[in-house]
Amino acid sequence: MLFPTVNRISTKNVVTIPITKTINEAINKMSSSNHRDIIVVNDKDYHLLTVNDIISFKLENIDFDTPMMEIALKIVPQIHEESNILDAFKMIQEDIEYICLVNDERELCGIVTHTDIITNIDPEILMANSKVKDMIRNTMANAASKGTSTQTILNGILDTYSDCVIILEDEKPIGIVTTKDAVDIMANNLPLDKSIGEYMTSPVSTLNEDTPIKEALDYIKEKHFKRVVVVDEEGNLAGVILQKDLISMTYSKWAELMKHHHKELKEINTLLERRTEKLEKLASTDPLTQLYNRSVFVSLYEKEKAIMNRHKMPMSIVLMDIDHFKKINDTYGHPVGDKVLKKIAKLLTAHLRSSDVVCRWGGEEFIFLLPNTNISGAKEITEKLRKIIEKADFEEVQKVTASFGATQITLDDEIDLAVKRTDTALYKAKANGRNRVELG
Repeated sequence: MLFPTVNRISTKNVVTIPITKTINEAINKMSSSNHRDIIVVNDKDYHLLTVNDIISFKLENIDFDTPMMEIALKIVPQIHEESNILDAFKMIQEDIEYICLVNDERELCGIVTHTDIITNIDPEILMANSKVKDMIRNTMANAASKGTSTQTILNGILDTYSDCVIILEDEKPIGIVTTKDAVDIMANNLPLDKSIGEYMTSPVSTLNEDTPIKEALDYIKEKHFKRVVVVDEEGNLAGVILQKDLISMTYSKWAELMKHHHKELKEINTLLERRTEKLEKLASTDPLTQLYNRSVFVSLYEKEKAIMNRHKMPMSIVLMDIDHFKKINDTYGHPVGDKVLKKIAKLLTAHLRSSDVVCRWGGEEFIFLLPNTNISGAKEITEKLRKIIEKADFEEVQKVTASFGATQITLDDEIDLAVKRTDTALYKAKANGRNRVELG
C-alpha cells in the first residue's frame, strides 16, 4: 500500500470538551493546552469551537457562561480510522481543517489535520530548485502597525478569515498575533482597547524569500507553525505561506513519483485537479463576497494599463467605502455586516459593465477598474452605483450608503500612486458628508 491509512498519520491526543460545558470553560481549556480550536463532544457527534467563533461571541457580547449546547457550532466530518489517506484528502477542503477518526462504534479515535498530512510527506519529493518566493504571488499577508487597537485586529481576523496578523514597523515584521494569541486574550479577559503591541509575540521568526521549499517544510515541522512569514532581502514583509499551499505542492510531486502505480495515480490526479481548481479560486477570490481579491486587482491593473498605453485609451479606478460600516457591525452584529458586504458585491457586479473589474480591497472597501473610461465617465458610472446602493433594501439595516473616490490613470501611474489618489478623494468624500463621489 503506497498510501497510509489515516490512523497511522492522525493526532491521537485530541483536546475535547463536553457540549454541556460553557464557552468560558472551553476557552480556558484551549488556552491551557495551547490550542486555537477544540473538539466539542455531543455523544457520537463532534463539533468544532474555533478562535474565530470566540472572537465573534466576544464582539457580540455573548455571555461566556453560556453552555455550548445553546449555540450553533460547526459539525466536524467523520471518517473510519482504517480509511485510506486519499479519502481524507478528498474531505479536507479550504473550509474543513479537521476530520474526526472514529471506530466501528463511532467513538473518537483521533483527528486528521493539514498538519498531519504535511508532516507525513517526505520533504525530498519537493522540487530542488523551487523557492518560497515562487508561492508568495498568491499569498497576501494581513498586516497592521503596533499602535492598532486589539479590537481592530480581532475584527480584521474575522473579516479576512486570516489566522494571523503581522505587525509591521517601516514595512518590517516586528511582531505577530495568531489565533492562538487571540484565545489567550479572550481567556484572560484582556482589554480590547489597548494597542496590539502589548499582546503581540515578538520577535517574529521569518524565512527569506529565496529559501527552498524543502527548508520551508522542514521549518514548519520543526517549529510546529501553521504558516511561514516571508521577508525579502531588505527584511521587508513579502507575504505569508500557509500549510495548505505546501500540501498542494507536495501532493503534486508525490503524484509525479508514482507514475508506475497507474490506478492510484489516476485517482490522485483527479483529486489534484479538483483541488487545484479550488485552490486557484481560493487564491484569487475573497471568500465572503466571491469577488476578486487585492492580489488579483494588482495583476489586472498592470495588464489593463499596458493595453491602455498601447492603444492610447483612458482608464479609471474607483475606491468605495461603505459608510458607517463599523456602526452596522456594532449595532446588528457581524453576520448582518457580512450580509451587507455580500449584497453590495452583488449590486456592483450586476450594475457594472462586463468589461469592468470589481474587487474587494479589504474590510468594507471595494475597488473598481474601469477600462476605456475617462474621469467624467468614471464619475457618471460611480454616481449611478451610489444611487443604486442608496435606494437598495438591506433588510435588517434597511438603508446603506457609500462614499467613492475616483481618478483617471496616467501613463506613469504605478498602482500605489493611483490608489493613493483615489484614497485621498475617498477621504474627501467622507469629510464632505459621505454618500458622495469625489475626484482625485
